[in-house]
Amino acid sequence: MIEDYILQMFQEDPRRPNVVYSIIIGRNTVSNIYWGMRYNLLDYFGMDPQFSNMLFRENIVKLQKNKLLDENEVGVKLTSLGLERKKKLKKSLYQVKYPKLMNQYRLNEWSETLTLAIQVISELSFTNRHYYPIMTSELTKFNIKRWLSNNVKEKLVSQVHSELELFIKELDTNAELIFMNKLIGHQLNGLTNKQLAIELTLSEIETDLIYRDTMNYFASWIEQQEQSVFKELVQLIRNKGIISESAQDTMKFINAGLSVNDIARKRQLKKSTINEHLLELAMFDDKFPYQLFLTSELVGILTKIIGGNIDQYSFQEIQEKIPEIDFFDYRLYQIYRSKNG
Repeated sequence: MIEDYILQMFQEDPRRPNVVYSIIIGRNTVSNIYWGMRYNLLDYFGMDPQFSNMLFRENIVKLQKNKLLDENEVGVKLTSLGLERKKKLKKSLYQVKYPKLMNQYRLNEWSETLTLAIQVISELSFTNRHYYPIMTSELTKFNIKRWLSNNVKEKLVSQVHSELELFIKELDTNAELIFMNKLIGHQLNGLTNKQLAIELTLSEIETDLIYRDTMNYFASWIEQQEQSVFKELVQLIRNKGIISESAQDTMKFINAGLSVNDIARKRQLKKSTINEHLLELAMFDDKFPYQLFLTSELVGILTKIIGGNIDQYSFQEIQEKIPEIDFFDYRLYQIYRSKNG
């Protein structure tokens, strides 16, 4: 079943397996992000940071043996059988509903935090102080203790109950059953993915994906509420975003009118590092100021040479035609074309 999800990350055009794997685990480099953008996979960036590279490779080989994937010197692509299989899977296999939320929250911490919070509230509702809390990190225990002290305990039980009831109304049957049955309460142990998969006639990976998807959606749902008893907890597990803090700092200087050379001197960084920041920003910021770095003349020349397929020429081939161009200009142009056609 894992191979079915891996298959969906490939197309008829060749893709590099290393890049696909790096997108899954969230390996943040400018090159990975660029090709993730070109492959239209950035929504899945960091969807499973613990996913094994060995398991990924084994399933690529399995798909090749089954003639669903083919590999050449450029990368791995779908065969005609693979394309047919992919179309069928889209109808039968669980498709992630909220891919853009995949990298916004630290899911493992969120799962641990919410599970302990619900257990504590459940035992509180039965005025039971003699129970064994789930195994969590010391940080999670500290956060829950602080959360309890910041709220009126007598009101927490009803508040938590009301919010959960309100949230699960938005879920389909499988998502509701998986979400609720993974929680732990008074004399109630949560079910494992395997147990839930058997009960719902799903695969374990589908069960896990539905749980991840629902947990991310719950965190987002909490943030959208005017008031939520869980907001304090969600703020603790929210990622700062894919864009690095250093790149964000570079953008502040750009907005202040400094040149790349000025920023490099001021921050005591190499010019190439600042350029990498700018490429990173361009890939995620729809309002990126391309006009500050790409002249209309260069855009016109590159468009005339490259035409419709921006991946058909390597940088070396472009440099033979335009000797004065540097890699930053070429890559920024490719990003610009990817986003603007």
